[in-house]
Amino acid sequence: MHLIEKQEKVGGLSANAGPGSSLVNWLESEVRRLGVTIQLSAEFSPSESGEHDVVIQTTGGRRGNPEYEVDSPSTVFDIADIRRGSVVLPDIGIVAILDPIGGPIGVALAEELGARAILFTPDNIAGNELARTGDLAPANVRLAQNGVTIQRRCVVRGVERRGEEFVVRVQDRFSGVVDEILCAAVVDAGFRLPTDPIDGALQAGDCVAPRTILEAILEGRRVAQQI
Repeated sequence: MHLIEKQEKVGGLSANAGPGSSLVNWLESEVRRLGVTIQLSAEFSPSESGEHDVVIQTTGGRRGNPEYEVDSPSTVFDIADIRRGSVVLPDIGIVAILDPIGGPIGVALAEELGARAILFTPDNIAGNELARTGDLAPANVRLAQNGVTIQRRCVVRGVERRGEEFVVRVQDRFSGVVDEILCAAVVDAGFRLPTDPIDGALQAGDCVAPRTILEAILEGRRVAQQI
């Protein structure tokens, strides 16, 4: 078994964001114990497929296509890049976090930034999906204690640069009123899409469809049983 990893560490987004890093670390220790060869910071070329008996694609997801107007893709940071350390947020100023999902990743970043963060959600409460884990109320308590501003019941319509600042244009879901909010940086914590398939490869995880660690491990086991 030869594992080729594009990043400097294995585990994909689960290793850098969300609550799954401990599980990822344990899985890495297990595959190393079992003698799996791990090649980090390496790219796999589809032309190499013929050199292997079986190719399993677990390349994860990619940033989704924004549903709002943006003057340049570089205007909005991908939260995955921030968690990987390839993008650094400014030390001062307000940071807008666009969180249409209401999951743990956008909420966690808002908690860390505290009073510097504005969390945009289309729901009536921040972190709506955290109800599944029982963390909905505690998360909102932490956000309030840390001074996070929550922009509820809003849909992001556009992001643009104005001089040294950025403007997030949001619309109230019910009244239709449009408001503009100035900030120093904008972070997209929204939906993701699968990466392009590799011809002839078996697939598992977010490269099929971005979901949770549960589906990734389940599909990985099923693929292993096929070999």
